[in-house]
Parts: sequence; structure tokens; C-alpha cells
Amino acid sequence: MKRIVVAGGLGFFGSAITRHLRNAGFNPLIGSRQKSADLQLDVENRGSLKSSLKKGDVVIDAVGPFQTRSDTLLHSAMEMGFDVVDISDSLSYASGVLDLEDDIAASGIRFLTACSTVSTVSAAAIRLSSIQDPTHFRGILVPSTRQSAVKGSASSFMASIGRPIHTRQDGALVTQPGFGRSTVHGFPPPLGQRRGFLVEMADSITLPRIWKGLRTVEYFIDPHVPGLSSLLRLASKSPSMRRIVESTLPLGVSLCRFMGSPHGGVGFTIEGKGDKRVTISILSTQDAYITAVLPVALAVERLVRQEDDVPPGVVRHDRHVDPERLMAELENHGARVEVV
Repeated sequence: MKRIVVAGGLGFFGSAITRHLRNAGFNPLIGSRQKSADLQLDVENRGSLKSSLKKGDVVIDAVGPFQTRSDTLLHSAMEMGFDVVDISDSLSYASGVLDLEDDIAASGIRFLTACSTVSTVSAAAIRLSSIQDPTHFRGILVPSTRQSAVKGSASSFMASIGRPIHTRQDGALVTQPGFGRSTVHGFPPPLGQRRGFLVEMADSITLPRIWKGLRTVEYFIDPHVPGLSSLLRLASKSPSMRRIVESTLPLGVSLCRFMGSPHGGVGFTIEGKGDKRVTISILSTQDAYITAVLPVALAVERLVRQEDDVPPGVVRHDRHVDPERLMAELENHGARVEVV
């Protein structure tokens, strides 16, 4: 059986992925710069990657924030011959992967980028909608901040606050102010109506790669902490306030974990020609971060078992996981899935 290595396996999401894989009967190795890891591994150091990884490995990349990551791991994967599954939410990182699509395919490896809530769950939602030719896609994330507020996620989130971001409008990438616009999505109780603010996500380039008719791709986030949306709105308009928020990020993360909710969810609105419209909500009242973890675990299972329908190259997001199985597994872990 192929060896599984979880880079960033001592972090929040890396640990959750490791636990899930072990519960499923796998024996992943933890890769980290920390001495307590199974493998001493630095994803930004080619020497470290060469000494710790092997041809044929399946490497899970959970080292965020991806907005500041280089392509070191990507090039090492092509040179050494190991597969990669990452949980990036970064549009720029995904763009770098797609720019090397031909080289990745020629190397014979499988690269699954943004295999998480973004963009694998998004693609699964479109498939479940049964809209064959979607034209508009909007997602909203309501994180379970009491559980998942960590430095990496917070840094990734802050990359959109008060800065130009890219979303897809009228079939092209356009620049808009991060956190400058909001929308409301209806969730089942206890979340109910949630207002999310516009942020940059990889979906704007990953989804149109599959569904060519997508004219609009937007993603929104409700920080899900009392008063935080108002503070971040102010930070999006005031560079000085933004600097204050960034400088106090560790304290802010601690407060989010203290004041945040254990409940979380992700919602999608998919529209197609002929006024077709489907809304999908995934609500978790316990371990809500499982929405980010399960796609990775299911995708890795397929790679380790060498299923024939996972071709070399950058694997399309609608082929990362089986959407029906993903939703069934989410429900097995306490999530509530509604399709309207």
C-alpha cells in the first residue's frame, strides 16, 4: 500500500485529517518541522522534501496559509514522483498549479489542489444540484469558530480584508474590494439566516475549468463571532484599523475560540438556464470542521487504492470524490444536508 504523509500533521486540520484516516484503517505518517513528528519535513525546503519523501507517496499538504506559499512542494512532487492532495483555499496558489497543468500530467503524478470545503465540496454541490450547465454559483461559509479558529485560517481570511480580490463576473475574473459586499443565505436552525461578506476563493478559477458556462462565481464568509463582522468591515475601509487587527491576530484567534460557536455550515446557490435554481446547505452542530477534512480523506483513499478513474495530472474537482458518498459520510458524522 502507498505511504501516506500528512505535511502539517500537527496542526489543527492536519491532526483532524490524521485522526480520520487512522479511524478508517490507514496509518498516515505525520510530517512537520517539529521534532515530535514522524518525519522532519519542511514543505518550503527541497532538501528536506528529498530526504523525507519517496516516489509513490501520497502527500497531504495541510500547511497554511497557502496565500504565502511557494511552488517548492509542487516541483518536488514532479521531480520525485509523489502525489499531492492539498487543502488550499487560495486563488493564487491554485492558479500556479493550473499554470503547470501540462508539466504535472507529463510527470505522471496526481495533484488534487483545493481538496476541501473549497473547491471539492463546491464541485460536489454543483453535481448534486443536477443543473448540467450552471451559469451562477455562490458559496457562503459559516465556520465553527470555537473549534476551527487557528492562526493559519485567520491569516488566510485576512488576505481578503481591505484588499483587491478576484471573483468571476460576466465570465471573467474581475477585481473587487474584499469584504466590500454581502449577501444572505438561509440555513436550517440553529444557524438560520446568515450574512456573509465577499472574499477571494479558489472557486473562481477551479469551477469554470469544469463548467465553462459559469458567468458568476462568488464566495462569502460570515465570521460567526459577535461583533467581528462590524470590526472587519471597518478594517476593510481603514488601513490603520487593518494593521491593528493584523498585529493582534493571536489575541483575536483566542477570543474567537472563546466567543465563537461550535456550530458551522456551508451553503451554495447554483443557478442555470431557464430560471433553474438549487440551494444546498450543509449544517454541522458538532465537529463542523469535518466538511474540510472528509474530502481529503476520501480522495486519499482513492489514490492509495489506485482507482483507475484518477488520472495523472491536475485532477478535476468534480472527480476528487463521489458526491453522493461525500454527503453520506458528512451525514454519518452528524451533518445535516438539505437540497432545495
